[in-house]
Amino acid sequence: MKKLAMLLLVGSMVLAPTTAFADTIGSQNIVENETYTLEEMLQYAYEDEIMAEYEYQSLIDELGVSRPFTNIIKAEQRHIELVLDLYEAYDLDVPEFDPSTHVVLPESFTEAMAIGVEAEIANIAMYEAFLSQELPEDVKATFIALQSGSESHLKAFSGENGQGGNSGQSNSSTNFRGNGRRGR
Repeated sequence: MKKLAMLLLVGSMVLAPTTAFADTIGSQNIVENETYTLEEMLQYAYEDEIMAEYEYQSLIDELGVSRPFTNIIKAEQRHIELVLDLYEAYDLDVPEFDPSTHVVLPESFTEAMAIGVEAEIANIAMYEAFLSQELPEDVKATFIALQSGSESHLKAFSGENGQGGNSGQSNSSTNFRGNGRRGR
């Protein structure tokens, strides 16, 4: 039942994407029952992982938050390395991508946590879509690892593993720059 509820939530997010984005990146590109090339999958994964690292570092810098962002940012850096390893293994060019043009940071820790939940749900759904296709074993193993990491991050953002909450929270209500919410 819990998995069905998650799938319904993810499905509604995938079918009704937010209009806050200037253009689609990463998991925003995922369409139900679509088939993706390896190059598309790697691009979307790369964009999602780069966005996560950039956004979480920005939250740390601008809002003064710590947990769970300080823990998760380290994992996002490893996720980027895993995707870059696949680019190298398949002799593909890594696309240029500037995450700073795609993000608006939230004004509060609570909003940041909610956005983290949404982003990780979309990321999990993206990897689920990729894993439904025939994949080389190394790509499949990497996507499983990345999806598992996102499931752990989702638990942290939703407070299921003790990392959520307001540890390190700033009381700031500063307005942040950017032209779209995180593209994950």
